[in-house]
Amino acid sequence: MKYLSNPFRDYAKALPLMQKASTALPNNARVHIARSYVLRRMGDWEGALAAQNRATELDPRSNLA
Repeated sequence: MKYLSNPFRDYAKALPLMQKASTALPNNARVHIARSYVLRRMGDWEGALAAQNRATELDPRSNLA
């Protein structure tokens, strides 16, 4: 997932993978953080904030969230 979202900046392809990962791993904070980065880059600020808040709920001590 990071491969699609970072060097190529292909967020349109990365987002469905992030959605799939967050469905498969709903309690994994890192998935929600990665999804929030992609959403933010795509301009979906509300979605990015919601994903970031979910990551913080799951792992409040994380330095990534």
